[in-house]
Amino acid sequence: MKGILKHDLYSGICCLFTKILTFSLIFFFEGTRAVTLARLKEIGNISFFENLTYVFYGCKPFVNLAEAGEVFSMPIIWMVIQFYLAYIIGGYPLNDMKQYGINLLVRTKSRTKWWFGKVIWGVLITTVTYMAGYLVVLLVTLLTGGSIVGMRPEAAILYNDDFSMFNNAQMALIVFVFPLITAISVSILQMALMFLFNEVIAYAMVVFLCVAGVFYESPFLLSSNSMAARSMNMILNNSYAMVIAGSLILIIVSIIIGAFTIRKKNIYDN
Repeated sequence: MKGILKHDLYSGICCLFTKILTFSLIFFFEGTRAVTLARLKEIGNISFFENLTYVFYGCKPFVNLAEAGEVFSMPIIWMVIQFYLAYIIGGYPLNDMKQYGINLLVRTKSRTKWWFGKVIWGVLITTVTYMAGYLVVLLVTLLTGGSIVGMRPEAAILYNDDFSMFNNAQMALIVFVFPLITAISVSILQMALMFLFNEVIAYAMVVFLCVAGVFYESPFLLSSNSMAARSMNMILNNSYAMVIAGSLILIIVSIIIGAFTIRKKNIYDN
């Protein structure tokens, strides 16, 4: 298991530095845009929490806005974040099996250990990419004179929603916990579907969850849980614990599905 982890840490994280850097540049672009917009709106320097809320805001469900006659804006950057992470997740496990990974799998004589190594890699690469993005937004905020915590009523003009009602602990759930745990659960599910079917179907699943989540609101469209526009309601109606529990259950189920699939899979055809 130690050899598997060492291999995945090097080949699956260190060698993906350029992709992680590209992912962080998305956060840099959106974080800089938030600072610029705040200055144009003359609301002063924004905090780290206010900046991250802008990055992860997403949108209200299209059907709800349409019924209310309100304007809908496609959450392009939020979708780019989801799709690019899915691209990173989808590019390594199967390619690793086709190359050096299959030799390591045969030597360890345990497909389950090999799969658990990929699960740990999935959690780590998702966490590392998000942490890189968070760090970039933090630096942008601090270098432009912003603080770290705090949500002001005047910042509502950036999102058309007032987050000043939430304390720092609640905002941490909105900008850290929900986006990260949602990303991890979707990543593990994507990997399980890659081995159960193929990478195209797995990636299509991610695209479906994201696109459908933009237009509708449903507990089954879990990608939308990472949107600040949606997760604020989880705080208000005290359903956040159930949402987190649901994500953890999905992770466990995906791990089990992946373990059974890899044990039955004919690895020599890949």
